[in-house]
Amino acid sequence: MLPIPNNYTIYAASDTVGIIQDVFLAPGAQLHVLPSATFVIPSSTRLYLYAEQDWGIYSSKRFSYSPYSPSWDKNPRDTILDDAQMYVGGDVVVRGSLHTTRHIARVFSDDDAQGSILYESDATQTSTIYQLVGQSMEYEFQAVRTEPVLLTHANGSQVTTAGTSAGVLWQYIDGMWTQLLTDNEQVENDADKGQYSSSGQKAHKRIINDHLYIISGDKVFTPLGGRIKRL
Repeated sequence: MLPIPNNYTIYAASDTVGIIQDVFLAPGAQLHVLPSATFVIPSSTRLYLYAEQDWGIYSSKRFSYSPYSPSWDKNPRDTILDDAQMYVGGDVVVRGSLHTTRHIARVFSDDDAQGSILYESDATQTSTIYQLVGQSMEYEFQAVRTEPVLLTHANGSQVTTAGTSAGVLWQYIDGMWTQLLTDNEQVENDADKGQYSSSGQKAHKRIINDHLYIISGDKVFTPLGGRIKRL
């Protein structure tokens, strides 16, 4: 598993990028998927986000200034680790697993970007990873339980992705993560099929017959449970 340490911020800036092995973001690390990018988690591959409280013996510890550091600062300040964070401004495709440790790292978006997370595999499983902890030359492996991520709304509340089925899209709309389903049957039945064409552009909203739809490539999504959001 590849660790991304606390002093790294990774940007998926454009095109389609992803990981090719299991990766975890340690507390303090950040992943930003920008609006023009698609980030893919392949099948049999896992991305873990670590919450600070789950960081073993280093939990709640400060990183202090060292006078011999090459990054010397004449005004040193102690630093406290934050939870790992994932900003979704573009599109994320989950074919493997997207997990957080049990104290919940932050996955968020904003209204300008309206990011999306498309699950192409079920998000029902929990898993366990092992962290080497100890001191004074005495070490042991500590089990750390992980679960499917929670998504953070604009008001700070969260919604879990656990139980998400393959084919479901989570779209950030008006400050809320909204769970959507493919609705290709409605496309076939609608008289004006041209309304659904997105010309290969990024997912966007359309209002047809007073119902909300999300258009992404050649797929159409509606709020989970049917076209329940009338505008």
